[in-house]
Amino acid sequence: MKESYSSYQVEQFLEDPDFVSWVMSGQPYSKKWSDFSIQYPEANFNYISAIRLCKSLQYKSLEASSPDHKDILWDKIQSAIAVEPERKKIHLSRIMTWIGSAAASLLLVYFLFFFNKTNLIDVTTEVAQTSTHLLPDGSSVKLNAKSQVNYDAASFLKNRRIQLVGEAFFEVTKGSKFTVETSQGEVEVLGTSFNVYSRSDWMEVTCFTGKVAVTYKNNNSRFILTPGQKVNNKDISAAVQQTEIDNAKLWTSGYFYYNQVPLQHILDELQRQYQISEVQIADSLRQIPYTGYFHKANLQQAIHSICLPLRLEGHMEGNTLMLKKLQ
Repeated sequence: MKESYSSYQVEQFLEDPDFVSWVMSGQPYSKKWSDFSIQYPEANFNYISAIRLCKSLQYKSLEASSPDHKDILWDKIQSAIAVEPERKKIHLSRIMTWIGSAAASLLLVYFLFFFNKTNLIDVTTEVAQTSTHLLPDGSSVKLNAKSQVNYDAASFLKNRRIQLVGEAFFEVTKGSKFTVETSQGEVEVLGTSFNVYSRSDWMEVTCFTGKVAVTYKNNNSRFILTPGQKVNNKDISAAVQQTEIDNAKLWTSGYFYYNQVPLQHILDELQRQYQISEVQIADSLRQIPYTGYFHKANLQQAIHSICLPLRLEGHMEGNTLMLKKLQ
């Protein structure tokens, strides 16, 4: 990445076809642009502002290589302003004539924050899909299958708060308090890496680096985790437990490891990782504890890895998984 990027203004980002293509493609990771705020923190404000503006103006409708795409962009801004109350109207063309193109990026930033009070970002993964998303502060979140995070990009740098449904691995840059909200509770950190599993009524948090505070809503219990510790609300009385932290992150490489976890929990994960619409199994077997692992690359091998230690027999019939006790 060329050194001149460290002094990039908003307007220059928008003139860069590669940047525009990356933002509007919706791809969460690009080595060139995803690491920009880490490599060039001095340009992070303009970088984030350009991303927000690009999305808020539906910039993907423009041809990035078109010689007049900037004029079209200014027209879009002027049109957006025209529908605001009289007190918010700004004659951009006149102001730009007065101040010149050097201050154009400041005007863009003003428009972005003045007219877009919120900018809700929603990132969702489907069955068998994982996704890495870069947050405005340079933190990253990797989502497991059938998971979702959302946050307000307009206020994120001031109030680092994000909502999670499902499972995600977070690597948080140092700074102000960073909060992950789930339906079962909250996780608070300053700068660390940790894994959060939050589905149905189960929330488990594992700390990899730094320090993590976990608060459960159902009984207001609060736990402080340090590296190598985890806590879940399956059995609050067990409190904080020591764990092999690498096991909690195995899913990011396609492996899933469990230690004395109810079989239903594993079957739910199978349905998220493969095209399995239904699991047929006796209710008496759903809560038996399972210890072992499987890899998502091969469904038949995954079924075998789960069935073998539990003395079960399993096979697929269409999109239905059939499981029963061995005779």
